Amino acid sequence: MLSHIIKRCDQRDLDESTNAIETLTACIPIYPVNDFFAIGAKLLNAIKIELFNDDPDPSLKEPSLEAIKAIAKVTTVDPKRESDALSVLKYLVNDCIQLLSELNEGNVKPSSLVLRAIASASPFAYCLVENAVMPKLLRQYEEKIDISDRYLLLCTMIALIQARKIVYGTSDRSEEFDPNETNHSSILFSHKRRIIDIFVFIIKQPIEHTEVHVMATLGLGQLCVLKSYLRKDERTFCVQELSKILERENDRKLRASVETSLSEIATLDSTLISNITMPILMKCLPEFSSNEGSSLTDLKLTFESVRNLCVSFCIYRTVEHDLLQKFMNTCSHNKDQKYAFEIISTLLKLIQARENESRLSECAKTLVHNLISSTASAAKDATIAPGDAIILNSDIVETISLIVQAVFRNMNEEEQKEYAIKIFKYFKDGDLSEFGMIFNNDISFCPLNANTSNAQAACVPIFAAVVSAAHFNELLPIESDAYFLDFVVNEALRTTCEIQLVSFCRILASILNKWKNKDRDNYIQAHEKKLKFCVENENSTSALALYIWITKALVIQSHKDYEEMTDMILHWMNHPVIGKKASYGFDVLTINDLLCLNKQCFADVSLLYKQKFADYALPKLLDVFSKSITKDQRSNSLVATVCLLKNMPNSILIDQFPPLIHLLIESLSLPDNVLKLSTLSIFQSALSDATQCIEKHTGTLLSKLLLLIKPEEKSMNVRAAALRCIGLIPVKVSRDVTLPLAKDTIKTLAIALDDKKRIVRRQAVECREHWYCV
Repeated sequence: MLSHIIKRCDQRDLDESTNAIETLTACIPIYPVNDFFAIGAKLLNAIKIELFNDDPDPSLKEPSLEAIKAIAKVTTVDPKRESDALSVLKYLVNDCIQLLSELNEGNVKPSSLVLRAIASASPFAYCLVENAVMPKLLRQYEEKIDISDRYLLLCTMIALIQARKIVYGTSDRSEEFDPNETNHSSILFSHKRRIIDIFVFIIKQPIEHTEVHVMATLGLGQLCVLKSYLRKDERTFCVQELSKILERENDRKLRASVETSLSEIATLDSTLISNITMPILMKCLPEFSSNEGSSLTDLKLTFESVRNLCVSFCIYRTVEHDLLQKFMNTCSHNKDQKYAFEIISTLLKLIQARENESRLSECAKTLVHNLISSTASAAKDATIAPGDAIILNSDIVETISLIVQAVFRNMNEEEQKEYAIKIFKYFKDGDLSEFGMIFNNDISFCPLNANTSNAQAACVPIFAAVVSAAHFNELLPIESDAYFLDFVVNEALRTTCEIQLVSFCRILASILNKWKNKDRDNYIQAHEKKLKFCVENENSTSALALYIWITKALVIQSHKDYEEMTDMILHWMNHPVIGKKASYGFDVLTINDLLCLNKQCFADVSLLYKQKFADYALPKLLDVFSKSITKDQRSNSLVATVCLLKNMPNSILIDQFPPLIHLLIESLSLPDNVLKLSTLSIFQSALSDATQCIEKHTGTLLSKLLLLIKPEEKSMNVRAAALRCIGLIPVKVSRDVTLPLAKDTIKTLAIALDDKKRIVRRQAVECREHWYCV
């Protein structure tokens, strides 16, 4: 049977060879081991041919290596038959050593893979390969000074280090160092200092060949995780050297390699990352980004490293304090909003990565406590505008709200109930003692009051985020759902602050969504009439916003009453005063809101609710458009259609797209840049996934798109988005359609090549290349 497999391995047919090798690997455990001692060398010789081929097939590589490892394992399992095992493996090992002498990539890489496959089979196989190969590698490394030669030698060294890790396992923090456990006569161990010095010397040199530095960082990282290999002080030294790379280098590939190595070390001993790497990274972050000539690009790389290396809650707690302190300092100086946003966004991503960890609720006493108290401190000045205080910036407050919500929703029901009491005291009653704050007697803290200052109103999204994330309404310290919502609706109708209004709307929709008894429907019916009256008789945009959010709460549940309320919003689109607001309501109805009405916030979300809503609303929108009389009415219909479509999954968009193409093309002529960007995003998706639907409209669409890349179009983002769509046309649409259009298109694209913005020019170059290929 094995002889037959050898013959099949020699076949030129790729499938035949692959099947033979995979069959061999699967059947090795059931064959008598003596068969492999008799014919194993021939099997290995037959398998290796494809690996050392001048043009090896990638699909054969992994099966071949698995087969080699399996044969090496079965022949070295019995210590009493080591001489027999040696007779099977030595020829292949010697072949690899011979190929290593030539030091070209075509020989070294497959040889390294084969040696790793053999060495990782068993302790005996590892010792055999290490003793045969490692002395030669070290000798060659000293002799060769060419960087490309040394790179290839490093590849093989690291292959052996990886094999050792597979055979003997990895270290851990509790492990007592025992140099005699696996190292006895190990060359890798006896030359440990020399090998470390090789890697460290490389990573300290200026980068000329990134691949060499990447390989050195990988090797140093692998040494740190080997079982019974490095002492604590040696591992500390290696982590220090790896961490210093993150301090001085901006090469993304090199940083990624370092982060991979440090992340693996962190899973074994997180204290090394907490005590060495994170302080170095924190030192790279100034008090504010303009400090000491730091560029935001460099800082973004540092933030990225912080996120990638926080692989445990222990490391996160080390970072939290420093990042929070830098955020507070930046906000107190009130100079660098971008830097403050980068810090708070990093904290949010770190928190989100820890979701579902039981210890996350501990952050309520540290991170959340400090963020809320700092926000209140900034808001206490009634004369200050939110734009005058960085921490009250809408984007930063939203990020803080997401942090607070992530921590709150990770609490159990008892913890949520207790924390909600504290939050209600703070926001609703103005009792700041829970957060260790006392305002002057002449300053009251009442962010939920419609008459409060804009600075205090800017804090309300934090309160709304907590209310929206309760497991269920009964955990909130309110007398009843109806009583609390009456308060919310009344304040929402009185407020003139948009941020406060949206927060009230989120609270209303969230509580209605989780309100389970029959009283809810009665409550909605009563308030629908009240809000309808305010909209139609007072042109109240606040009432319209509340009406839309109530509809959204019903849409997400696929509740039957949403149809009647949607019809009302469609009717208001023709209103001369509130028509535009009503049309943008379709964005609210279909967008995935991060702060409420989602599964993470325990909302009641119906399956395929967007599909159901699109099936109902789109025909209605088309009907409204066809009956539109004035220019404003047509514009509002287009806005509503685009808002609805842009929030739909691609699968729904493709189904609904064909009858709407003309409307969408027309919407590109409207002056609203947000609308244009949304429409261009829809066309981008359609060109990628529904090319057949759009192909016969290519000429009309292209002419509209080319108008958007001219200097008359003021928005850089619109020009760049239009170029992305234009660039997709020759890639996705058939050549028969695009060829007649190519000459004029290339001529017009010359305009964008002289654009003032680099991002537009770069997009124009890529776009023109696609059209030249036609």
